[in-house]
Amino acid sequence: MSKIGTVLALAFLLVTGASGGQGFVSDWSQAATLGQTLCTVCVGFMGLLGVGSAVGAMYRRGWTGGVMVGWGLSLTLASGLAPVAWADAGIASGTASAALGAGLAALTYLGIRGRLARSS
Repeated sequence: MSKIGTVLALAFLLVTGASGGQGFVSDWSQAATLGQTLCTVCVGFMGLLGVGSAVGAMYRRGWTGGVMVGWGLSLTLASGLAPVAWADAGIASGTASAALGAGLAALTYLGIRGRLARSS
């Protein structure tokens, strides 16, 4: 992938990291149901693991791939839970949103994979 793709992927990891941290802090006290609480926890993990993935990729750390898997899972879960838990949308909306989140995670991985450390 090009340098532009790598920069965009790093930026997306950092943006999801910042929004995940902010979302966790602001939503935690407002979460009234189990679904809202689970979504908020996923958002918090997305934030933490997004920043961790970006830092690991910038320094080419060997653990970055595993952290990115956790980030992608938390992004997908938060994307799918949010419309159902917070907006009372149907399961179809949650499924479509989760698929979009998984697609964004996959595109981010494609942009960053050249920065992942290779074991010899």
